[in-house]
Amino acid sequence: MELSIKVHHEIFDVHSRLRRLGLEVSDLLDAVRAAYQGRAACTELDPPMYPGLSLWAHGVRRLRQRMLPFNWSMSNEGGYCTIVSPDAAHAIAVAGGDVNTGKPYASPTTLCSKGPRTQEAISANQLSLDLRLPEADEMEVADEQCETWLLMIYVDSDAAEVRSELSLPSGQDDAGRVTTWAERIILPTVDFQTDPFDTSIDDLPDIDIDVRRRA
Repeated sequence: MELSIKVHHEIFDVHSRLRRLGLEVSDLLDAVRAAYQGRAACTELDPPMYPGLSLWAHGVRRLRQRMLPFNWSMSNEGGYCTIVSPDAAHAIAVAGGDVNTGKPYASPTTLCSKGPRTQEAISANQLSLDLRLPEADEMEVADEQCETWLLMIYVDSDAAEVRSELSLPSGQDDAGRVTTWAERIILPTVDFQTDPFDTSIDDLPDIDIDVRRRA
């Protein structure tokens, strides 16, 4: 069955779709801000790959800090770092996106090529898409099937903003970049000239870390 891409960009629709995934906009934007801060702290003295690595690492860490208190779990299986929903129906990984990230009428790609673990995740996503019922409002996925979403982040220095989206990848190009999506949830843009970027975790509950393998 072939499904057309769903793009959620109206704010009410974005909130509604995220809540069906057990998320709030604030959870994801907090991780986006932390990712930006990690990247912004880099200097020209750092290795060239470090800003992208720092964006990814800080985004992963902050998303875990936000979600682990709500019974999500973390997985590092095969070096692929995700945060997994309580029912193991879906997981989230973090990735840098290209200039089209966060633009509802554009077609984004991941900034870099992805490895075999991403390809495995996409294959699992494709299987779950085949299990969706045409007449269903929600995803109908086999109990053992876990969909992997990407929190894509792009720092636009010219516009002084950070754009991001939570999207469900469905295919890659020959270079290994994720280029096709089954669903995209466009997050509000963050202006890093005026946004305070307060990523303090003092107000979060204690975290009981349960590391488990992906479903």
